Amino acid sequence: MSTEASAEIYFCKSLKELKRIRRSQLSPVLLREIRSCHKPENRMNVLLLLFPVLWLVGARIVSMRTAESVVGYLLMGLAALGLSAVLHEASHHLIFKSPRLN
Repeated sequence: MSTEASAEIYFCKSLKELKRIRRSQLSPVLLREIRSCHKPENRMNVLLLLFPVLWLVGARIVSMRTAESVVGYLLMGLAALGLSAVLHEASHHLIFKSPRLN
């Protein structure tokens, strides 16, 4: 990655400028654009219920001790991966508007 490409991501012309940039130096238009990327989508939170259900289905398949147990373990792994992604987003306050809920 070139120096210019990485600096453009942070709205700077050079990496030296990146170390000194402050929020107050960004234009109001740019701040609005950045904030629009961080708005929680409450209607998508229903999908969060998918991960515990996926894990429970996987656990049920595994408990039957059949050849399909591999599928159950895969479902449980996918559920754990999905939950870790949700926890990461919650740590950035991107799941709910309330920091307490996150």
